[in-house]
Amino acid sequence: FPTRELLFTKFPELDKTACDLNFDYCLTEFSKQVLARKALLLIRDKGRFLVESPEKTIQEIMAGLNDLGIEMADDISQYDSGSLSRLEEYRIRKATRLKLKMLGIPTPIRTLNRAGVGWLAGDLISIFARPTVGKTWLSLKAAAIAMKRGYRVLFISPEMPASSIELRMDVLLANMAGYDLSHSALRKGDIIDEAKYEEFLKANNTRLLLTCDHIEKSSVSLTGIQAKARKHKPDLLIVDGIQLVSGAKTNSTWERLQELFYGLKTLATSQKLVCIASTQANRGAADVFAPPGPEHVAFGDALLQASDVAFSMCKSSESDLIRLVQCQKYRDGDSPFWQVVLDWDVDKGKIMEQKED
Repeated sequence: FPTRELLFTKFPELDKTACDLNFDYCLTEFSKQVLARKALLLIRDKGRFLVESPEKTIQEIMAGLNDLGIEMADDISQYDSGSLSRLEEYRIRKATRLKLKMLGIPTPIRTLNRAGVGWLAGDLISIFARPTVGKTWLSLKAAAIAMKRGYRVLFISPEMPASSIELRMDVLLANMAGYDLSHSALRKGDIIDEAKYEEFLKANNTRLLLTCDHIEKSSVSLTGIQAKARKHKPDLLIVDGIQLVSGAKTNSTWERLQELFYGLKTLATSQKLVCIASTQANRGAADVFAPPGPEHVAFGDALLQASDVAFSMCKSSESDLIRLVQCQKYRDGDSPFWQVVLDWDVDKGKIMEQKED
């Protein structure tokens, strides 16, 4: 690359304060130049007939400029443009399916993975249950699986400090890597094999997980979540406890949550990421041993309406080492499962669907 001194000598109009190598900024500026050049070529080409047929030529120029705007826009696309992009996307999906046996980010539910489709970019996945059932643990398990496949994860928790989130993730990832850690021992300061813990921590250096429990020295808000997602560009965004997210423009709890849920769905779609949101079931689901139904989502059904896939969770009356997960909504047609049983020894970091339910 040329030096900054040479660039400023040759191009004195350059802004000397613009020293950032931010790719998004470069891409935006490049897109502007491409659009400008295409517009100039269009005007020059059509302008030859301006004197002969001014009205028709102006209409053609305006129509052409509008088409260029659509071509370069990121919030709208031209369906019938003769482009082969969808064919190329299909071929990529087919190659991915042949190589990895599934599309998207693998999930904590084996039955869902066997269907060949995991979490896909643009999906909003919701999890709801009564307190203490395990929404955070299941969300963290989803994050751990995504990390093991090389996906970047942003985990936002308005109700739990980042240190607690990271301690739980230690146990989950350690279990997946063959280490034997205890969450209760780590949390209480009981005796553990410190050499093994140190070995795990040193090996755990993929830099794929970002945790967040506040934004800009304040509470977590929808605007803050959107800003963090745009800045860090995760493949998977998890908001654990969305009912505690602040910053909506209405005082009505139902309207506030509706704005939050649809805001997350729009974020997932526009940023082409997967979003998992957890929230509480209402008091109508007081029995923690019965899976909450769609009518039990706290403060209305906006979450289910916005979600592509929705799960409810409950405990098992047979054992505290079991959790039941029901699928309340599935994006396309029938779900691959209605209910699955998870082995649930979270103290050891073991969360896994039972082979036989």
